[in-house]
Amino acid sequence: MADAYQDMGMESLSASEDEYLGDMPTQISQRRQQTVPPRQPEQQLATKVDLSGMVTDLKAFFTAELAGLKSELNALTGRIQATEDGVQDLKNQQDATAAQTLELAATCTQLNARMGQLEDAARQRNLKVRGIPDTITAEELPYLIKRLLQATFPPKQARSMTLDGLLCIPGRPGNAPESARDVILNFKSRLDKDGFLRAVRDQTPFAFEDLSLNFYQDLSRQTLQWRASLKETTAQLRTADIPYKWGYPRLLIATQDGHNHRLTSPEEAPQFCAPPSPDSGVKQS
Repeated sequence: MADAYQDMGMESLSASEDEYLGDMPTQISQRRQQTVPPRQPEQQLATKVDLSGMVTDLKAFFTAELAGLKSELNALTGRIQATEDGVQDLKNQQDATAAQTLELAATCTQLNARMGQLEDAARQRNLKVRGIPDTITAEELPYLIKRLLQATFPPKQARSMTLDGLLCIPGRPGNAPESARDVILNFKSRLDKDGFLRAVRDQTPFAFEDLSLNFYQDLSRQTLQWRASLKETTAQLRTADIPYKWGYPRLLIATQDGHNHRLTSPEEAPQFCAPPSPDSGVKQS
């Protein structure tokens, strides 16, 4: 081989180089055997038994997973059901509380009305006089009321009328001294009070000693609120030119076509203002 290299004009190789080049195919083959393992087909392919085992293992795995999910789902369903039951219990309690609240409100309304009736009964002998200025002192007030009775009734009847007391209701703070105030007259007899109201009924306002006086029933706050709730009803009666008057204490009486129509509750107001009919539930007299 060295001769061949010499024939080609190349320098001859040393003995060691020549030996290395001669063993190169053997070295390459050995190196490939070290890096690439030999094929063993019979060990790489899975058998039918192996596949069956793998399927069984997968079935067991998924069965266990599904069982766990089913357990969690059942637990979640139980918690949802418990929550729904709790919400239903709260709703039932709320409904019961609402019913009790309505019942208590109706009871309070009845008690409030009853208290107003009792208060009105206690004020039956009272008369409210409006128009007396603050310039008239408490010492002068009894003499003014005495002269008022004498100017309203004959002397004998005026002397028979007695009062159990007077009550001055102060005016609002900041009012001028000459501003009007309310004075409550407490008659000894309710008949005397009613007689006085009849005497001054057609004189509104009542002129007396340069004063312009108005007279009212002394009613409870509840009754005044009840009458104020019928403001629209009385406005409709005035528009229709239908005479009306207040009964004592919670009664509205309107006269039409010779009949007296009585209203005792604000709920009757729409029917009260409607034209009368044979089937009407408005009380007549």
